[in-house]
Amino acid sequence: MSNGKSLYKLYATFLFFLCSILFTRSTRYKKEYFVILNLSLLFSYILISSNDFITMLISIEGLTMSLAVLIATNLTAQGIEASIKYIFVSILGSGFICLSLCLLYSQIGSLSFADVYWAYHYEHILKSSKLFFPFLALVLGFTVKLAVFPAYFFIADVSEGASVRVFSFLNVFSKLPIFISLLEMHVIFSPYVNYQFFFYIGIASFFFGAISTLMQKKIARILAFASVNQIGLVFIGFSTESNTCIKLSFIYFFLLLLDAL
Repeated sequence: MSNGKSLYKLYATFLFFLCSILFTRSTRYKKEYFVILNLSLLFSYILISSNDFITMLISIEGLTMSLAVLIATNLTAQGIEASIKYIFVSILGSGFICLSLCLLYSQIGSLSFADVYWAYHYEHILKSSKLFFPFLALVLGFTVKLAVFPAYFFIADVSEGASVRVFSFLNVFSKLPIFISLLEMHVIFSPYVNYQFFFYIGIASFFFGAISTLMQKKIARILAFASVNQIGLVFIGFSTESNTCIKLSFIYFFLLLLDAL
């Protein structure tokens, strides 16, 4: 698991750095744009390297705020409106994650990944019924951050207001570190959680994303809802609890990254 995660970090760092070079060639504010973009990449790397929930939350918020600034870089009314929408919806997701952390800390007294893993796998200090609510709140928070069902409704407006340079980064690149962090949650909570929950999220995202795509007329909105459809497929592979399917899900994710370039 650790070797695979290190490989994902290496690929993510390479692709993010390549993306930062490609995206800053045609922008008006090259220095500012490059700094903000690489700041988001820094928070992304901290996120996939985190060992506790507090670091995870701080890095997710740093990534969110960096993306909000990137969305508003075109300095149009629509771009600023999209940035504000993105911030307010992200606050909702952060609220769910904070609720989950509060419940976990009240039950365990620590927010370290290792301590939570030890408590669930070896000490058995919690019943599965007590685990369900913090896990549910955490997953709801991640669905908002990943813009999948049921929290996919805002992604089209945000993508439409973002510039072309930010569009791919927002819909594909920024979701990779969050998905890797969700894989870490899979390892921690796996003995107690029924992963059909992820299957239902994936199926709903796949169908609602496809239906919403067919109803759109603008290219930006079509691509935004298509990304919901694609992330839904990743969730379906993630729900099988098979190492092979999880690896295939990441391969599919990286193909999306290459396609976005």
